[in-house]
Amino acid sequence: MQRVGDVKTFDHFIVPVPAGIDPGRYTTVIVWCETFGQFISAARYR
Repeated sequence: MQRVGDVKTFDHFIVPVPAGIDPGRYTTVIVWCETFGQFISAARYR
Protein backbone atom coordinates (compact mmCIF):
# COMPACT_ATOMS: atom_id res chain seq x y z
CA MET A 1 0.00 0.00 0.00
CA GLN A 2 1.19 3.50 -0.81
CA ARG A 3 -0.43 6.84 -0.04
CA VAL A 4 -0.52 8.93 -3.20
CA GLY A 5 -2.28 12.15 -2.21
CA ASP A 6 -5.29 13.97 -0.88
CA VAL A 7 -8.68 14.19 -2.62
CA LYS A 8 -10.38 17.51 -1.96
CA THR A 9 -13.63 16.92 -3.87
CA PHE A 10 -16.09 14.17 -4.78
CA ASP A 11 -16.50 15.44 -8.35
CA HIS A 12 -14.08 14.51 -11.17
CA PHE A 13 -10.77 14.48 -9.33
CA ILE A 14 -7.27 13.57 -10.55
CA VAL A 15 -4.48 12.87 -8.08
CA PRO A 16 -0.96 13.11 -9.54
CA VAL A 17 1.33 10.18 -8.72
CA PRO A 18 4.46 11.42 -6.93
CA ALA A 19 7.90 10.64 -8.36
CA GLY A 20 9.28 7.45 -6.90
CA ILE A 21 5.98 5.56 -6.94
CA ASP A 22 5.72 2.91 -9.67
CA PRO A 23 2.00 2.49 -10.48
CA GLY A 24 2.80 -0.75 -12.29
CA ARG A 25 3.42 -2.41 -8.92
CA TYR A 26 -0.22 -1.97 -7.85
CA THR A 27 -3.55 -3.44 -8.96
CA THR A 28 -6.08 -1.56 -6.82
CA VAL A 29 -6.93 2.03 -5.87
CA ILE A 30 -8.58 2.73 -2.51
CA VAL A 31 -10.22 6.00 -1.48
CA TRP A 32 -10.22 6.42 2.32
CA CYS A 33 -11.64 9.29 4.38
CA GLU A 34 -8.98 10.16 6.93
CA THR A 35 -11.27 12.61 8.76
CA PHE A 36 -13.96 10.03 9.50
CA GLY A 37 -11.78 6.90 9.32
CA GLN A 38 -14.08 5.46 6.65
CA PHE A 39 -13.64 3.49 3.45
CA ILE A 40 -15.13 5.43 0.51
CA SER A 41 -14.48 3.36 -2.61
CA ALA A 42 -12.10 1.01 -4.41
CA ALA A 43 -11.41 0.13 -8.03
CA ARG A 44 -9.19 -2.22 -9.97
CA TYR A 45 -6.25 -0.37 -11.53
CA ARG A 46 -5.55 -1.47 -15.09
